[in-house]
Amino acid sequence: MPPLLGAMLATGTFCLYLLLALRNPHVGFLADDALYLLMADAYSPWRDAAGPVFDHLRRYCHLPPFYPLALAFAGAGAEHLAPARIATAVFMAAAWLACYAWLVASGVRRAVAALLTLFCAWTPVTLLYTVDLWSEGLYVALVLGCLLWLRTLDGTRPHAVVLVGLGLVLGCAI
Repeated sequence: MPPLLGAMLATGTFCLYLLLALRNPHVGFLADDALYLLMADAYSPWRDAAGPVFDHLRRYCHLPPFYPLALAFAGAGAEHLAPARIATAVFMAAAWLACYAWLVASGVRRAVAALLTLFCAWTPVTLLYTVDLWSEGLYVALVLGCLLWLRTLDGTRPHAVVLVGLGLVLGCAI
């Protein structure tokens, strides 16, 4: 696959993600969307999230904090849906770019890697994870990023700081 065609397909896929995500007016249908948005408000450095609901949320929320923290720094929150939807689309696109890079680094031919990545990027479940506010895109991007990072370390003796950094990134994914 020519690089220009690959770039056009990747850009088109990202535009599809944005279009689908920004056209969805609903939040919280059978998912954790609403809770993620409240958590983004609670973690936001730009909002004053005081009160019993946010205190309870900070103490007892069962969801991992990294995705809503990323949403908070993107400017998202319960009253700011567009930044949350854009960030989620960016995370999903990053996941598939990382998937492509990992496949190529694993020895898969570029054309085959591109086709596999595009197939996965266009599956109904991927589109669902992009339309709603789900953390799966960020998780996949971070995990595949860690796998790529590990591949670059293969056969070397990495410094402890590199391993701690890798552990922190993997910890954020989990």
